[in-house]
Amino acid sequence: MTAPLLTISAAPSVYPVLGTDTVCIAWIDVSSLTRECMTHAVSNAQRLFMIVPFESVYECIKAVDRKIDLIVYHSHEADTVNIADITALREAFGSTQLVVLSDATAMDPSIVKEVLMQGASGFILTSQTGLQMMLSALSLVSSGGTFVPKDFLLSQGNPEAPVTKKLPRKEGLLTSRELEVLKLVKQGKPNKLIAYELNLSESTVKVHIRNTMRKMGSTNRTHVAMNADKYMAEKAA
Repeated sequence: MTAPLLTISAAPSVYPVLGTDTVCIAWIDVSSLTRECMTHAVSNAQRLFMIVPFESVYECIKAVDRKIDLIVYHSHEADTVNIADITALREAFGSTQLVVLSDATAMDPSIVKEVLMQGASGFILTSQTGLQMMLSALSLVSSGGTFVPKDFLLSQGNPEAPVTKKLPRKEGLLTSRELEVLKLVKQGKPNKLIAYELNLSESTVKVHIRNTMRKMGSTNRTHVAMNADKYMAEKAA
């Protein structure tokens, strides 16, 4: 029998427990049918969840300036997850909570681990999870918890040791894409030109610059450009 799912950092309630604020969820799913069905089911089952559907990661990233509290990425792959998509979402949306919803009947623990290492806070198998449990998992993640299959915990060899939070990227360490943007900012190029050279949207460039400013402790673009060489030298040391 397949082991049931288990939340990390807190046990799920039968019904999700939320505050009074609406949680805006970007729901990414290439399948029109499941995207529409899940949007309808989740919105009706939990009124505080406002679902904004997207048919691709690219479409979601274009809406990066919109207020989004949680991202759900629905993977229909049989035995894997597109890590590049997870990385792109994490780079575009920074610390926004991210959950992978997978249609796989089982998943290689190494893939689940990689997804978590990329900054996801939840991994849900649709073959093992009902609607109420999924709502509880999304509620938990939106509150800062982590949700993974129990099978994954058992595979790590220490199921009794709970993980209290996701495995985030080190604060202050720029991603490869942020470094590319930083180099062009240092050259004095405007966002439109940076977007063209890196094949990105201007809104995505703005997000990378905002994340770079935060990580460098800068308050404006000029300060970022002036301190680019110093920052990169310190990180390389």
